[in-house]
Amino acid sequence: MSFFRATIDTLHPYAPGRQPVPGTRVIKLNTNENPYAPSPRALDVLRQLDVDRLRRYPHPFADEFREAVGEVLGVDPAWVLPGNGSDDLLTMLVRAVAGPGRPVVYPTPTYVLYHTLAEIQSAPVVAVPFDDSFILPVERLLAAQGALTFVANPNSPSGTAAPRERLTALATALDGLLVIDEAYVAFADDDALTLVRRHSNVVILRTLSKSHALAGLRLGFAIAQPAVVEGLAKVKDSYNV
Repeated sequence: MSFFRATIDTLHPYAPGRQPVPGTRVIKLNTNENPYAPSPRALDVLRQLDVDRLRRYPHPFADEFREAVGEVLGVDPAWVLPGNGSDDLLTMLVRAVAGPGRPVVYPTPTYVLYHTLAEIQSAPVVAVPFDDSFILPVERLLAAQGALTFVANPNSPSGTAAPRERLTALATALDGLLVIDEAYVAFADDDALTLVRRHSNVVILRTLSKSHALAGLRLGFAIAQPAVVEGLAKVKDSYNV
């Protein structure tokens, strides 16, 4: 007898990268962690935290963080939704948008969590293979008619990046949401921030885990037009940041 839905019984869960025993001499590459320390300014802020605040729940929407992101990126804070890492935001997106008859589409190989989250929601999955050039297959992604289309840009594990023109073509023709996962954007020459302003169906994800070397904080954010942010906020966990 099982207590779980059939989907969960047959689910292949996300397998995190192996964590070595502390103190062992290992060159660890399996989770793309930054080998360098965080910015001294970030460390100074962490050292100055008021520990008395730990007994209280944080602001439910992390408004201070939203305002800081807005100031740095030049967007209104209403366009920003913080998450417990960008994985939390991926979960919100799939929870809110995907399901039976509402496919999740992405080019492959890419971040495997997209597939796992779609399976949890019993959503059809359409994984569109890259060819040897690793050029974003816009036409085949469109043909899959996803309710939710993920594009990691730059992509992991290939390290390739789609030019803004191809992302624009995809956003323009898609009926569903296009999620551009920019976890590694600091290592690229361009970003897709301007697409959010022009397309109501575009969501950009960012994280402080990679280039900012703050993976242990689990802090990320989405940038989208306010109607999308409001919809995602309906399904987020309480006090998630």
